[in-house]
Amino acid sequence: MNRDEKQRMEAVEKWANYVVEHDDWSEQQKVLIDSQIENAKAVGLTKEQAEYIRTGKKPQTQII
Repeated sequence: MNRDEKQRMEAVEKWANYVVEHDDWSEQQKVLIDSQIENAKAVGLTKEQAEYIRTGKKPQTQII
């Protein structure tokens, strides 16, 4: 197992232990995700801008 795989497995085990030990993990995750969605809406990017950020590829322009 290489170093990256080992770090990933350690992170998975840490998260699995946290979930087992904390009944409120789901609500905590919901709060985080909801806040990320609200922040994304507040920024007001177009879908093309968001795609560029996600992929690093400039959108193709259509010539009419």
